[in-house]
Amino acid sequence: MGKIGKKKKKGAETSTAAAKKTTDAYVKKIGNIENESRPVGGGFNEGDIEFMKKAIQILCQSTLPLGKSIDFVTDDVDSMSKEYEHWRKETIQCTQKLDE
Repeated sequence: MGKIGKKKKKGAETSTAAAKKTTDAYVKKIGNIENESRPVGGGFNEGDIEFMKKAIQILCQSTLPLGKSIDFVTDDVDSMSKEYEHWRKETIQCTQKLDE
């Protein structure tokens, strides 16, 4: 019976290290906004609001191309179905000619 679990390869990152690397890249892209002391009643300070604005902007910029691509998926599927039917009919015709 095989060993349970996988051996870690040299140089392979653990999921925690990969997540930290992603987070570090994200912070660099947004800008390092330090958390200032929170107001006594809770709420958000200017740094939190600015951080969220930048994070939302980056999220929207990242997902826009994906959204546009998804719009064309149905057209592509319809086109592929038509092409499939064309080649299926062609195969049937050529098979009949070959049998004759």
